Amino acid sequence: MNVLRFGIRACLALVIAGCGGQPPQVVEARRVDLGDAQAAPAGAPSSNDTDPGTPPDDAVPPPKSGVIGALRELVKSSSVFEEAGQSQGLDEMLTEADELLDRVRAENRDALRQVNRQVRLGPSVNILLITVSQLDAADLADSPSTPNLQQLVRRGATFPNYYAGSSTPAVAWWSLLTGQTSGRWAGRETDLLLQKDDHTLGSALWQAGYTTLFNGHWRMPSDQVVDLPLSHGYDQWFGPAVPSGRLPASPELVWSNTGRLRVKPRPADEPPHAWLPLLADDAVRSLPPRERRPWFLHCAWPLRASNSADERRAAVAELDTAIGRLLARLDEAQLTGNTVILLAGESSPQAGDGSLTEDALRSVLVVVPPGASPKSSVCDDPVAAWDLLPTLLDIGRAQRKPRPLDGVSLWPALGGVELPADRVLYWKRPGASGEQVVRMGPWRAAVAANSKQVRLYNLQTDPESQTDVAGQHPEVLAKVIRQPAAPAQ
Repeated sequence: MNVLRFGIRACLALVIAGCGGQPPQVVEARRVDLGDAQAAPAGAPSSNDTDPGTPPDDAVPPPKSGVIGALRELVKSSSVFEEAGQSQGLDEMLTEADELLDRVRAENRDALRQVNRQVRLGPSVNILLITVSQLDAADLADSPSTPNLQQLVRRGATFPNYYAGSSTPAVAWWSLLTGQTSGRWAGRETDLLLQKDDHTLGSALWQAGYTTLFNGHWRMPSDQVVDLPLSHGYDQWFGPAVPSGRLPASPELVWSNTGRLRVKPRPADEPPHAWLPLLADDAVRSLPPRERRPWFLHCAWPLRASNSADERRAAVAELDTAIGRLLARLDEAQLTGNTVILLAGESSPQAGDGSLTEDALRSVLVVVPPGASPKSSVCDDPVAAWDLLPTLLDIGRAQRKPRPLDGVSLWPALGGVELPADRVLYWKRPGASGEQVVRMGPWRAAVAANSKQVRLYNLQTDPESQTDVAGQHPEVLAKVIRQPAAPAQ
């Protein structure tokens, strides 16, 4: 028996010592790539609202060590240990070893993260990022029902030529979080998880010395929860884990860090809970965090589904109310003067089938510098979701920037600095030979799936992309096409 006990401890030591991994490989993709195309024929809520209780029935326990699991099976299947009266003691020892391994893993992860974390000296600005699913410029139009959205527009810079990371909502979410174009999504068509070593908005700003909070929906590949914001750089999380499809109309289950809470249903004579008020409750309560660091709060909020213009206006008004509560909290805590606010669309209202049309990609962005004084401006340069991460790192004066990053900082544009005129924005629809689109200045180039025919449009004179002018502008095509490499001799 002592030999087995020694063996268990030795196996545990090997498991603890063997943690490690390699970063994923990525392929640079900034321009329309004709190399692989096939030629085709032309043509935590308030106590009144939630009840911790027991975990939901579909809760999945975290995976345990395979070595310890194998030893447990060995003990259970062998009659020798039971006859010797050692089964229960060995099982308790293995349980203790499993718990110890969990603690060691957590401590190792935290120690590794802390080693090179930036030490912040002097005053730092806080960052509030609000990303909203299916938001566009029309939602920011002047209206009596959107006073808080109008306040942001009056105080900041609006980017009407802002594009989502993809017309596929899950890929758009990934692009926004990682600062990478959808051209780097290769091989992930059936895996919506962030890779283990993918950097995110949260991990990058955490490394820069920020307290990081995530409030809102976190996309998952299925109902099996295996990957959460706390594994990707966020100190705190409150919100739903979203598998494929939309959120349910009314919240039933909501995550608070690593535990799930069941929302108490309201009486039958009262309207059911709505997501935005519930999320806003937690966001307001979490500001300012207790840690004496600058903070980054990412509110990933849903816009209630609508089937008519009146329902859309009501959904935007609900969003306006939730944002108003955050702005009031910043004022109350005297944080307005040192907080940058960004409001961005996570996806376009026309997104859904994956087609890379202008309408399916176009959204809106507003960046509000610290302070309450009106500084309204408009930047017409084409920008995209993958520009948010470089912008936030610039705002936070991060000493280290993760790689790869496909975007540029938009922060200088608020001071009148122009972005490069020949800057290229690139999208690719998931799939080996998927549709590709490029935006460069006023030009939009597009290649259909499995095709090598490049269509070119001037969006200044042809905003609906009706007239192909590729034959008239070979010099533009030369800038937006990456030709295949010559075959090896």
